[in-house]
Amino acid sequence: MAAPFTALFAHDALRLANVGAGQRVLDVGTGTGVLSLAAATLGAEVLATDVSQGMIDCLEGKTRPTCRCTGRRPRSLRPAQVNGGVSR
Repeated sequence: MAAPFTALFAHDALRLANVGAGQRVLDVGTGTGVLSLAAATLGAEVLATDVSQGMIDCLEGKTRPTCRCTGRRPRSLRPAQVNGGVSR
């Protein structure tokens, strides 16, 4: 399971990427949402996506106000609409 490992470095990795308040982040393949939740905690607006509806259902119970999740591919996003992306 990658989530406990990812949790060890999530905040540091996001800070190094200058993720913070006012930033928009796309998390592709969010899984349990460790990186999405960490980015939201830092004040970023996050769109978390995953092909597994089970993972999305799990994450929806933990989301913060600035973190949205979807099982669908965000087709309407353009590169200028996000400041960064993460994927494991």
